[in-house]
This record gives sequence, structure tokens and C-alpha cells, in this order.
Amino acid sequence: MDLKDILGFLRKPKPKLAELRDRAAALPSEIDTAERAADALERRRRDMLLTATDAELSTIDADIAAANRGIERLFAVKDALAEKLAAAEAEDAETQRKRKYEAALAAHAEGLTALRDYVPAAQTIIDVIRRIAAAERIIAAANSDLPTGSAKIESPEQTARGIPGTSTIELSRKPQAWAWHYAGTNEQWGFVDEGLLATCPVQEENGRHYIETRVHSNYTQLNKYLVEKRRRIEIRTQLGLSPHLPIPLAGSVTLPGFAPGADDLWRPVGSIGGLYGELGSGADTVLAQVEALAEASRRRPKDPRGELVVNVTHEIEARNSGAVE
Repeated sequence: MDLKDILGFLRKPKPKLAELRDRAAALPSEIDTAERAADALERRRRDMLLTATDAELSTIDADIAAANRGIERLFAVKDALAEKLAAAEAEDAETQRKRKYEAALAAHAEGLTALRDYVPAAQTIIDVIRRIAAAERIIAAANSDLPTGSAKIESPEQTARGIPGTSTIELSRKPQAWAWHYAGTNEQWGFVDEGLLATCPVQEENGRHYIETRVHSNYTQLNKYLVEKRRRIEIRTQLGLSPHLPIPLAGSVTLPGFAPGADDLWRPVGSIGGLYGELGSGADTVLAQVEALAEASRRRPKDPRGELVVNVTHEIEARNSGAVE
């Protein structure tokens, strides 16, 4: 350790935190090295006691004293570094807290700015709902009395937010192996069981094919069943999807009032999903609510905490015993 360098560093009024940490981290190794050197001098002195002169012993005594003094100084430096490091870390932590606090104050101001945009933004959404309802009313009137050959006009919300239906599509056809199948009046029986064919082979008669089976307990009566070759065809299809009907914005959007106790700026009309029998048919109800909530928003909000209450209590005050009335 360069004592002059470390003392100069400790005299700095505000040493850098990173350098303080580096020097504090390196100090234990320096102390360990100095202690091992002092121990080596002590062992050497013991080995010299019977052979060295007084002058030589005085020299090594001075070396041991200097080594121990250096160790003491290292521990003093360690304490001083620890004190300065603790102060610097506390100051750094406070600086970080101040930065976060200043950032939080800026965020608070930004939040207030954003909140000032809430009512205008809500009014924009309400105006969108109003314009949709006004359009739906005009469309409903036209759809109720269409010109000859004209297609019905769908709801703008269905056009913009819905998903059209899809048709079922045949993907592939894969023929299976030919097999014997009941025909004629017994066609509904389907394919002939393979086990039955093993005992009742198919017979041909006049260009037609039959199988014969014996019936009744004595198995004397024969029944003939008409059969013919048929095969299954495996058909893979992709099933169509029905159209997706969106829940109208007027029936799903909620915009609470801004001030405490204020009426909602917008609340869903009717029950979610059941607002209209047909998308767009509730336009009159929506427009009526637009007017009603606009009127309500002009009323002064009521304090949600309720009315002020005056509470009267009594205290008993003691009079000093020496007081004269």
C-alpha cells in the first residue's frame, strides 16, 4: 500500500463511490499480506536469538515494529474507508430516491394531463355511438320498404366489426373397397356381414346376386336376399361457420362520470348481448339515452360522502380548588 496515496485519497472531501468501493474491497488482501510479512519477521527473530548480535537483533526489532505499525495503519485506513463508504452510499441512495421522487412528480403531472383528456375523449366515443344509431335508424327505415330487386343493407357495425359466415367446403373423396350390400326391399340393412358371407356364399341367378339362409328351428326353409356390390366413399368436408354478430358498442361500452358522484357519461343500453333482436334495431333507444345522459351530465354532482353532519359533545372542566368565583 502507498501510504501517501491512500492518505491523500482519504483527505478528498467527496471521493467517488466506485473508487471507495474498489479500495475497500482491496484492503483485506493488503492487510493479510502485511500480517504474513510481520509473522515472517517474528519467526526470523526467534531463529536469530542465539546467533545474532545485539545490533542485528535491534535492526530486526525495528523492522518488526515498522511492520506492526504498518498493520495498525492499514486497520485505521480500513475504518476510515468504511466510514467514508457508508456516508457515500447513504448519499448515493438519497440521490437515487430524489431522482425517483422527481420522476414520480413528473408522472403525476402527466397523469393529470391525461385525466383532463378523459371527458373530451368520452364525448367523442358517445358521439360515435350517436352517429351509429342515427345511421341505423335511417337504414332500418330503408330496409322496411326496399326498392324492387335491392338487397337489404346490413348494420354498419356488422360490416365493420362482424365476421361473415363461411360455406361448407368438400375437401376430398376417397373410395373404399367394393363389398356386398343388401338391395331391394332390404337395402336399409346395409353391408352384408363378412361372417355371414363365409357360411352363405353369394349366388348368381339370371344376372342377379343372392345369398340364401336357412330359417326356423329345423333350418329347412331357405330365404333368398338380393345383394349387389357397393362401396363407401369417405368424404372430408370443412364445415362452414355462422356469421359473428358483434355486441353493439352502445350495449357494451361503460364510461363512468369523471367527478365523484357524477352520473355515468355512458352506460350500456339494455342487457349485454340482448340489446337488439336484430343488430341495429335499437337505434331509437340508443338515441334517447344519448339525450338523457347528456342532460344528466349537466347536473351538479352529488358528494358521494353524503350530507355534512354536525356532532355536539360536552366536556367537563374542573375548577381550581383555590379559585374564587
